[in-house]
Amino acid sequence: MRLSTCTNTRVSRTRVAIIAGAATIACGGIALPAAATTTYGSLGNFDAVNDTGKEAHGFEIDLEGISVSDVTDVFGGVGRYFPPTVERYGAPTIAENAGHTGVVVTYEAQFNTTTQSWPVGTPVVTPGFSTGGESCWTGGGLGYGPGTPCDHFGVGTSKNPTSTTYKWLTETAPNSPILDGVTSSLPAVMQAVTPAPAPPPGQPAAPPKVQGVIQIQAPDGGNVWGVAEWVKIFTTEYDHPVALEDLVGRNGIVPQNPAETEVEWQLLQSEAGVPNDVLGADNQAGANAKSVLRRYEFYKYTGGYDGEGQALTDIAITGPGGNIGDFIGAQNVAANLNGVFNGPPVGAVPEASTWAMLLFGFVGIGFAGCWRAKSGGRLSMRTLSLRSTSR
Repeated sequence: MRLSTCTNTRVSRTRVAIIAGAATIACGGIALPAAATTTYGSLGNFDAVNDTGKEAHGFEIDLEGISVSDVTDVFGGVGRYFPPTVERYGAPTIAENAGHTGVVVTYEAQFNTTTQSWPVGTPVVTPGFSTGGESCWTGGGLGYGPGTPCDHFGVGTSKNPTSTTYKWLTETAPNSPILDGVTSSLPAVMQAVTPAPAPPPGQPAAPPKVQGVIQIQAPDGGNVWGVAEWVKIFTTEYDHPVALEDLVGRNGIVPQNPAETEVEWQLLQSEAGVPNDVLGADNQAGANAKSVLRRYEFYKYTGGYDGEGQALTDIAITGPGGNIGDFIGAQNVAANLNGVFNGPPVGAVPEASTWAMLLFGFVGIGFAGCWRAKSGGRLSMRTLSLRSTSR
């Protein structure tokens, strides 16, 4: 059962400190409240568009601060509800990174040594392309195939990584079997769950607080400001846990209708020397909530910049001549509040008839969207005071 979540979050336009009492994890990690913050059953699915300028032959998800045993699920993994054939690169590999500080989940094509070429790749996106999210796989209703300039990926973990980086894998030289990682412009997101203080004797425990976190890229090349992007956020709760396979959208589970809007169009832009994390509203979950879902939609900012690279406006303008550009990607994330829920056990792949019904369900439910431009404060690294008001 879906639980009502009718909060609308806006951002203060006044520049303020990150958050009083926040503790920043070193090495570009995510800043979380200094209380006993933890997470349970973190899940994330997303569409990523290849905007690198080169054909890609894979995608890498770098998760710092966790181990291989903390990865509970991957989209298109062997033995999962959605088999490896739903995604052009097949089942991903899960391995410890070279520095033994985290995990790398890699979706990658197999190089053909006979023809000295990559038989599979993600083409470069063309201007104006948009998926609406959750479309870049065989059940997404986009006609996913060799010419589709995007792919769908997903990871479930039993705890949050300290930082997450997405990279498209492209050739280091024409027909080279060696691939190089090019950082994707799609920001990483997660949810932090903070348990409520212990209740008085004989009283039930209060629900935890569930806070959305966006990790955006730091400025590069010695720049003061990073590249600006737009984000829109939807949220909802359920009285049951969800699985990674539930986060593909078009199935009535992922929040994406206007009534579930948590944050209207807001601008994201990092600043040099400031932690690259944006903390969302620290909302308390409902009394019956077993899972909290958020959907993040990211679009390019096409407005002007000043001499230092700071966006000239934080007011979204839709339509022709506006400043909301091409779709970058969509992130669907969930936090299960009572532990990890993996869905069907490994090996329990649906029978052909069941798989067909799943595909029909996702293809048959259309994407409902309603975009409204509102003025809002900049979600820069120093503008993180989010204030909630009842709708």
